[in-house]
Amino acid sequence: MGTRFTSLLLGMVCAASLATGALAQDKTPKNFIVNGSLEDQVDGKAVGWSMTMIPAREDVASFLAPSMDKAKDGQWSLKLNLKDPPKDANGAKVDACYFFATGVSRDVLQEKGKPLCFTAWVYAEPGVAKPSRLILRIRAWHPNEKGEGSVVFAPIDIGFTPKVGEWTQVEVTGMLDPNTNYTDVDMQCGWADGNVAGVQYVDDMRFFVKP
Repeated sequence: MGTRFTSLLLGMVCAASLATGALAQDKTPKNFIVNGSLEDQVDGKAVGWSMTMIPAREDVASFLAPSMDKAKDGQWSLKLNLKDPPKDANGAKVDACYFFATGVSRDVLQEKGKPLCFTAWVYAEPGVAKPSRLILRIRAWHPNEKGEGSVVFAPIDIGFTPKVGEWTQVEVTGMLDPNTNYTDVDMQCGWADGNVAGVQYVDDMRFFVKP
């Protein structure tokens, strides 16, 4: 079956916020992201995560990979290392870098109709006048009227410009439509400013039912 991408929310409502402190929570809710702090590694790769760059490159790990240089939680974080952005054969700069949480518990599909929160901590190293925005998206998959796989993005294009030299928590929230038969959920994160540059770290990513 083919895959179709749609920019409609299709029953998902979303919001976003930026904060320097942790979310106020009396109890720690279940994190549906497997390996959200990137501590579980196999052959230098973070379990449950995939990476890509646009234009496509075979050496993605040279610029986007787990690192022990800096971490908010534990010893590992995901490092975007574009201090000297590469160019492709045509001279094009890096348009976007994405990483995907493919290891999301399917238990979240039982939480339709409840506010779902996706949070991450981001840190920007000094060195660029304006750090690239970090984009967070909740992606929910469902069959369309033709039985093909369709994906819902929530939110569409909201990004957060991190503070330089300080860990900053960012958040998006969405809700799975109770009347839609979703088949899977994953998370899309990344930088897509059209000219991505600089050094940033992302860590301690969580996806949970908001209290």
